Amino acid sequence: PLPSIIACNTSISKSLSPIINQSMHQNNDNNINTKGVKAGGDRQELHEAIRLHSMDAGKVVKGEGKSNDLLERIAKDPLFVAVHDKLDTLVDPKLFIGRAREQTEEFLEEEIDPILEMEKGLLGKEVVDGVNV
Repeated sequence: PLPSIIACNTSISKSLSPIINQSMHQNNDNNINTKGVKAGGDRQELHEAIRLHSMDAGKVVKGEGKSNDLLERIAKDPLFVAVHDKLDTLVDPKLFIGRAREQTEEFLEEEIDPILEMEKGLLGKEVVDGVNV
């Protein structure tokens, strides 16, 4: 059972990866556009440039099966020269996860740890089907 669960999880991760990457790129677009405007760029001109780069990058991903090269396109575009040296920091995934790590830790401490403590007598016992916990 465990190998099939792992295989299923890997399969799900692979199928969700493009969706997650696309979502991250949309968040990155907003960040890059905002920083470009703060550096003196025209909001609509930058937005249109990102839109065109996004469409071209999408064609490469969907039509050729290659990875998303949106950031490389932006890095080469002179309209974004003010943020070229900041692209790595603008697209850091940590900027988009909010309190996810802290919330997970709180959930484990407040909800799961008490259950594990309460049921610790069951941990390590052999189950009928031979799987150990």
